[in-house]
Amino acid sequence: MRNWLAKVSLFFILLKGVEIIDIINSLNLIKEYTSKKDFEKIKDTTLNIEKNILNNYHSHNDFKRLIDTIVLYSDYSFFNTLLIDYQYPFFLDLGTENKFKKNGFNILNNAKKINILSPDNDVFVKVKNDDKEEILPYTSLTDEEKEKLHNPNDKSITLDHTELKGMNIIELYDCKDTTMEQKDYKSLELPALLLFDYQDIYNSFVKALYADGYKINYCNNLKNKFDYDKDNKTINLKKGINDRIKVLSMLDIYTSDNANNDFDKELLKYSICKGIGIDTDFDDRFDLYNWYKKTDFNDVEKSFKLISSKGRKFINNFNKFFSIEKKNFEYIPTGLYEDYNLSL
Repeated sequence: MRNWLAKVSLFFILLKGVEIIDIINSLNLIKEYTSKKDFEKIKDTTLNIEKNILNNYHSHNDFKRLIDTIVLYSDYSFFNTLLIDYQYPFFLDLGTENKFKKNGFNILNNAKKINILSPDNDVFVKVKNDDKEEILPYTSLTDEEKEKLHNPNDKSITLDHTELKGMNIIELYDCKDTTMEQKDYKSLELPALLLFDYQDIYNSFVKALYADGYKINYCNNLKNKFDYDKDNKTINLKKGINDRIKVLSMLDIYTSDNANNDFDKELLKYSICKGIGIDTDFDDRFDLYNWYKKTDFNDVEKSFKLISSKGRKFINNFNKFFSIEKKNFEYIPTGLYEDYNLSL
């Protein structure tokens, strides 16, 4: 009896101060507002869900784990990553029931559903025929025309724009809740610098910068080790400096150029370092929990979205190029869809 009371008391202690969120009702609200094109209420409801979830993080390590999840384990939007982390922390590999079935695995009876939102978009394409251009819905294309759209060398049919018509609630499952055996679980590749050194990753780092619109110029007569021409997005590096200094210099410029303030720069830098395997002193200099308590929530959301977009994009590009250079380093995207904009 005493042990039972102790367990009940512990349960309520763990719940104290924690707001349990009804995910389905909250997501249905967003669906309803989307159908009415009430974008102000969509924004308010989304922010409220995010804030309620983040209020359940109570330490620097809780927030750091969220950043690691955004950077290393998820190709979903920040909002969906937050929903996933709230419903199923420490997931391994997510997918819909159909995805697992196509690969020969069934969902277990006691599996936990993970609910996220997927935009339901109407997609429109630009079709060039002779000297005329026409905007058509994607659904009107023939199979042959769809092949042209997906052929990067064929410019006769290109994506024009999308129009949001609604939201769908998608049910995901983790591989641990399927008939997949543990030996078949997808293992996460170790960050590159844990296996290689700076001269091995240098070319891939440069290519990731080029993929984001930057240029690199090598100079003999620079006073400092590097400088930056912001107007032309050109990073100037002094010839002769070693690859480690080059990488860290380019990282400093990239994070400065994409952050709105000094703290965002440090967050973005930490996220990229985490993904590549660069050691940092972030833990010694910052407390994410104190930052969260003192910062306006709109700014908190912007900071996390910066990591989710720029940080993860850079790491994904880096890993893609690095996997090409190092055949034994295989790049596997970790999410089902990029930001849950369903691929055509």
